[in-house]
Amino acid sequence: MADSYVTHTGNGSTATFSFNALDYLSVDRLVVKVDGTNKTLTTHYTISGTDVTFTSDNIPSDGAVIKIQRDTPRTKAERVVDFADGAVLTESDLDNAHLQNLYISQESFETAGATLAYDDSLG
Repeated sequence: MADSYVTHTGNGSTATFSFNALDYLSVDRLVVKVDGTNKTLTTHYTISGTDVTFTSDNIPSDGAVIKIQRDTPRTKAERVVDFADGAVLTESDLDNAHLQNLYISQESFETAGATLAYDDSLG
């Protein structure tokens, strides 16, 4: 079972798909794809709680693969927590800093399994 994404299969009539098994830092860091094409929040779908609901003109067709995945920020500028000298350490800040690293590791691990490595020594 994947840790950084959930998948569903469309049937042409179901508009709502759950991502309750997916842990994430914030909703704005979720990516929704249908058959590999990124969809846009509010244009193609909405999020309420742990459900993605596609708008009436964007319901996935029968057999379409719906992928709801995390896209955790990976740069120094996008850190979710920036500690400062003399600041009070809170449980929430420590948890979020740890979760950001955990999520990046999970996403990297799952992505690495889906890529092809090139060995230059083999020509």
